[in-house]
Amino acid sequence: MVTRTVNYNLELVDFDTTPWHEREHNNWRTIDAVFSNFITVQNMQGQWENSLAVAVGARYVDGDLGTIWTVLIAHTTPSTGTFAADRLTNADRWESFSVSITSQGTWVTATTYTPNDFVLDAGRYGVVQSNYTSGATYDIDVANGDIVTLIDVSSVIAATHDTNTIATGGTPTATYNASTKKFDFGLVTGATGATGPLASVAGDTTPQLGGFLDANSKFVSLSQGASIASVAGDTNIWTNFDGNTVHITGTNAITDFGTPKSAGDSMWVIFDGAASVVDSATITVSGNTNYQAAANDIALVYALTTSTFLFTPFPNSGGSPVAASGGAWTLIGTQVADDSASTLTQTGLDSTYDTYAIAISDWTGPDDNNCLFRVGDSSGIDSGSGNYAQHLMYVKAGDANYGASESTSLNHIDIFRNPGGDAGEGAGAMIFLHGPGDAGARPYISGLATYHRSSDVMVGSSIFGERTAAITLDRVQIYISGANIATGRMTTWGIKHT
Repeated sequence: MVTRTVNYNLELVDFDTTPWHEREHNNWRTIDAVFSNFITVQNMQGQWENSLAVAVGARYVDGDLGTIWTVLIAHTTPSTGTFAADRLTNADRWESFSVSITSQGTWVTATTYTPNDFVLDAGRYGVVQSNYTSGATYDIDVANGDIVTLIDVSSVIAATHDTNTIATGGTPTATYNASTKKFDFGLVTGATGATGPLASVAGDTTPQLGGFLDANSKFVSLSQGASIASVAGDTNIWTNFDGNTVHITGTNAITDFGTPKSAGDSMWVIFDGAASVVDSATITVSGNTNYQAAANDIALVYALTTSTFLFTPFPNSGGSPVAASGGAWTLIGTQVADDSASTLTQTGLDSTYDTYAIAISDWTGPDDNNCLFRVGDSSGIDSGSGNYAQHLMYVKAGDANYGASESTSLNHIDIFRNPGGDAGEGAGAMIFLHGPGDAGARPYISGLATYHRSSDVMVGSSIFGERTAAITLDRVQIYISGANIATGRMTTWGIKHT
């Protein structure tokens, strides 16, 4: 016959056993001890009774309902009636009590804890047994009986973990290594299989979108790739795939832009030198003509297919992309007179163009003030005596005789002489500068001018002149001596040679 319970070994006392009450009491003492390790009820006084003096904080059981109540006001219970009737009549004397369980998270030193608080410490899960302030370590509190550890995996699972990478398209893994007591997590490096926001897709060399990319009102930063040397033929601007813009160096004629990833790719190119782009079935240049680039010109290359391209240039000079194609005139600048100065000066000439055109239009000024021409370099306009030579041949309307003004030692070149300053009188001219800014030869000019002289007669002239020594030319100037230019415009173009 079974005489003990299976779990707590409580004695099954026969009813006629002597002494029965002692052995039964031992069972209750065992149950009380077991309960106290899991549920702590402070100041428990047992069953409520009539005519019982009770103190504040004491707790009594309502045997009829199986509930626990806490005394709020010290008193003596009624001599008759039930506990429930007493509470109904004197509701301010009692408060319902129930065992609460509270998760306090990670155990912390010098913290107030109460019974049934649950705490964590390095893989251990414990329950607080008493009202107390925690000591220096969790282990000290356990030794003092203030905490009972319910679960301890600190010796099974390490506090840290290991990770390894899994190729794009793989499946994430989680394994346990008994030798290191660590979990090992396998993380997919690419977008496939990943969850949550991506910090980077640098490890995925072929990332793809599943839909439209919404920039969410944020800036998308692009990159400049390594410079590409122009090749007389196929200049592969996509060779490194390291940016959205590349510089093209050198001066070769480009007939192909290489192989992009796919049709629809585009690349900004910046020319560092005077390379050219050949219009053909492979490259369609804006204007359907060859393009001669200059330093700092920028252009957009668009891949129609992986072997054919559209090429749209944007010249640094500010001229039209089509007009800037081979053989065209490129505007260098224009200067306008407003009767406030005696000179109009244009800078920015250099070795980009071998020939420059200079137009003088709507010139007016005081009577008999000659229009004169000079050149200069980075140090300024050259006005040195004897530095210019000229021959100006002119003829008056209605006069078959030609006149001339010539000299081998001047500080200027005459454009037109003795123009009139009365109403309706003025002047205009077209001058050509024959040579780039870094020419080894002297700066030569030639041109034609038409004007009214102060004697109200129309004059036409041919101009030939030079600066008598070579110069690294970067500017030109027209001026009059001793007065301001009332009105007029000087416009300068560079003429491309291809």
